[in-house]
Amino acid sequence: MFGEPVPTETRPTGEIVPAGEEKGGRRSLYLLVRRSLPVTFLNSFDAPVMETNCTRRIVSTTPTQALALLNSSFVSTQAGHFARRLLRERPTDPARIDRAYELAFARLPTPAEQGGGLEFLREQAARYRLPGVSEEDALLKAYVDFCQALLSANEFVYLD
Repeated sequence: MFGEPVPTETRPTGEIVPAGEEKGGRRSLYLLVRRSLPVTFLNSFDAPVMETNCTRRIVSTTPTQALALLNSSFVSTQAGHFARRLLRERPTDPARIDRAYELAFARLPTPAEQGGGLEFLREQAARYRLPGVSEEDALLKAYVDFCQALLSANEFVYLD
């Protein structure tokens, strides 16, 4: 809590992101926002307009939000942290899937979700098993993809 604000930087693509976002750890509350340079990722999710007084926020659900989650380096980095936590905390794939659902959705997976998760991890790890890629690296990459899918799910993003 408290401390210095998080500065922003402009990437060569024109995207405005928090500086050093791969380190993470600070909420957007501490983000230094310039009216002329709004953070691209937050704009996708209806960040308040900073040019004028914001008496009411517009709420929308658009395809660009899903694309922002799937293509964001921030979400990908967070999925990596999530995946490493699962691999560290639980010894087996079924237990890891249970823990992932507990952390992401505050519930256990249904039998169909458990089976689908196991199948996805098996198939995805097989795709990553290339010459020069260790079994552990292939499994980590599969878990990163799995975790990014959970972090991009409607159930994670929106409260019902």
